[in-house]
Amino acid sequence: MRTLICALLSMAVFATTASAGDSKSKRHRKLRHPEVTYFLTPTTGFTIRTPRRSFGTEITVKRFAEAVAAVRKKHGPSAKLPVGDLSYLGGGRMRPHRSHRDGRDIDVGYYFKDGEPRKWFKRARPESLDAARTWTLFKTMLDSGDLEYIFVDWRLQKALYHYALTQGETKKSLKTVFQYPRWRGQRTGVIRWERGHADHFHVRFKHSDESSTAHQDQPKE
Repeated sequence: MRTLICALLSMAVFATTASAGDSKSKRHRKLRHPEVTYFLTPTTGFTIRTPRRSFGTEITVKRFAEAVAAVRKKHGPSAKLPVGDLSYLGGGRMRPHRSHRDGRDIDVGYYFKDGEPRKWFKRARPESLDAARTWTLFKTMLDSGDLEYIFVDWRLQKALYHYALTQGETKKSLKTVFQYPRWRGQRTGVIRWERGHADHFHVRFKHSDESSTAHQDQPKE
């Protein structure tokens, strides 16, 4: 039943975004954030909890799906990640969050070493975290150039930092990527600590006009 609902919602979103010759339809002009009309359709790599809270910008939906696919390609079949909130269709306030208003935020559960799927978020620890799959997921989003932040528990950030060093990264290359090993109160790095992210991580993508995709589409002067 959930699959059917997701499919119907996806078709509805396509209908609103695929109107030829008029990207700003009357319906879109009524939305608080007209760019938040892309539904995160579940795949073999992740599940969604609440369809009506699973809308994002094109960049958010595309880059996250690409990253999950990259994990499967590199590491083989993986447990499905539980995905929490993105935004409502058209954005707007979403309780209990302070963010999740404009389609750029997404809450996701972690990969675990035991390979068992989780129906919902579960607390991860350095010894239980599948650092290999998680780093592939993060690095794919980082390499897209469209990522703004990933909020992660401090101890998990430390584990990922040290794992990345074993994969050819250097302390210099990771300096702008991780907040660690600097003090957690120092607001620097794309991957950084934020309270309440031991059982899931929070991804925030850039505004569409700040993304690498937007700059690639702009004609050269």
